[in-house]
Amino acid sequence: MNAEQNTATVVGPKLAPFTPSGDGVLAYALELLQLHPTDDVLFDLGCGDARLLVHAAKSVGLRCVGIEYDAVLVAKATQRVQDEGVESLVEIRHADALQADLSSATALFLYLVPQGLRLLLPR
Repeated sequence: MNAEQNTATVVGPKLAPFTPSGDGVLAYALELLQLHPTDDVLFDLGCGDARLLVHAAKSVGLRCVGIEYDAVLVAKATQRVQDEGVESLVEIRHADALQADLSSATALFLYLVPQGLRLLLPR
C-alpha cells in the first residue's frame, strides 16, 4: 500500500483517530474564535466525546453542533452533553462530516489529521 492509499478514504469517512483535546486547547481555541452566544453557532467536525462543545456551551453559552461518524463516540458525546446539562445548547449528530449540512455554522472547529483536512477542502 502506498502513502496515498493510507488515508481517511481507505477507512471510510473517518477523518482522524479520536484524540481528545486538552483543557488548554479548548480554552485557547475559544479565545481565538471570539464567538458570541447571540450570533454564533459552533460546529465541531469529528467532535469525539464533545468536550469542546460542552466547554463552549458552559463557558460562553454558545450554541453548538457536533458531527461524529463513530457510533460509540456519538453515544459518549450524547452522554457527556446530558451529564453536563447543556442539552439546550449542544446537539450531537451521528453523521459523515463530508456529507453534513454545515449551512447554519458560523464557525468550524477541526482537530483532524492532514488527510482528513484535505478531504474537506473542496467544500
